[in-house]
Amino acid sequence: MQQELPEWLLGSQRRRQVGTQVWFDRDADAAEPFRFPGDHLKGERAMLARLTRPDALFLSTAAAYNHPQLSVLHRWFHGNLWLVTPESDRAERERFTSRRLLTEDRTRILDLLRIADLGVDEVEIVRQDPDPPRVRLVRTSTGRRIPFDFDSESYGTRNWFALLGPLLLALKDGAVLLVDELDASLHPALVAEFIRLFQDPAANPNNAQLIFTSHDTTPLGAATGDRPLGREQVWLTERRADGATELYPLTDAHPRKDENLERGYRAGRYGGVPQVGPGQIVRAVRHLHDLDTHAGASG
Repeated sequence: MQQELPEWLLGSQRRRQVGTQVWFDRDADAAEPFRFPGDHLKGERAMLARLTRPDALFLSTAAAYNHPQLSVLHRWFHGNLWLVTPESDRAERERFTSRRLLTEDRTRILDLLRIADLGVDEVEIVRQDPDPPRVRLVRTSTGRRIPFDFDSESYGTRNWFALLGPLLLALKDGAVLLVDELDASLHPALVAEFIRLFQDPAANPNNAQLIFTSHDTTPLGAATGDRPLGREQVWLTERRADGATELYPLTDAHPRKDENLERGYRAGRYGGVPQVGPGQIVRAVRHLHDLDTHAGASG
C-alpha cells in the first residue's frame, strides 16, 4: 500500500506583517486530508487534490496542470536547488566543473584549488573534445611540472574539485546548494572555509544559501569567534523509539551565547548523539571473540 506524503506550504508577507499564511496542508490521517485555509491559494484546488497520487506531491501535480501560483514555485525549486551527494553524483559534478574550466570560471577554480593546499599549481586541459574535457592537475616538484591523471587523484582532491563548479554557480545565481555529508573526505579547515564563503556578503553578494549535513562537529566552534555557524543555524536529528527521525533546532536546548557548542554537543547536552559508551563496541567484539574461543576449545 502506498503511503500518502505529508505536505504543507506556508507563506508570509513582509510588508504587512500579517503572520504566517497556510496555503495548503496535507495530512492523510486528518479528517480532511487536504486543507486550504483562507484564500491564499487561488484557482482550482479540490480537483488538483483528487488528482494527486498518494506517492506524489501536491506541488508537483499542481505544476503539471499549470497552476498559476504553484507552477512558479515549482520552477524555483527546480532551477535553484542543487543537490550534492558524496557518491551518486560526484562523477557528474566532476564533469560539470571540468566544463567550467572552459569558461570565465577557470581562474576562480584554479585559485580555489591552490588555496586548498592540495599541492595543485595548474590545471591542464588535455583534450576539449569529446565533452566533457579531459583534465589533469599539475604539481611542481624540484622545478619540474608533474601532471597527474585525474583518475589517480585522491578522493579528497576529487571531491573538492567536484564541489567547485556547483559552488561557483550557486554564488553567481544566488541559488541554494544542498550538500549531503559536506565533510566527506575533506579536512575540517576546508569545510569551515566552504561554510564561511556563504556567510560573507562580499563573497556571496547574491545571497546564495548552503544547507548541508555533516558528522563533523568542528563547524560548531570551540569559541564564539571561531564558529563558522551560529546557534540559530544548526539543526540536529535524533532517532525516536518508533524508528522515525526527529529534526529539531539547536536553539531548543537554549545554549548560552558564549557556550562551547562543540563540547556541549559531544557531551550530549543537546541530544543527537549515538548512545554508545566508551569501549562498548570493543567489549562486544571481545565477548564474541571469547565465545568463539570457548566454542573452539569445547569442540
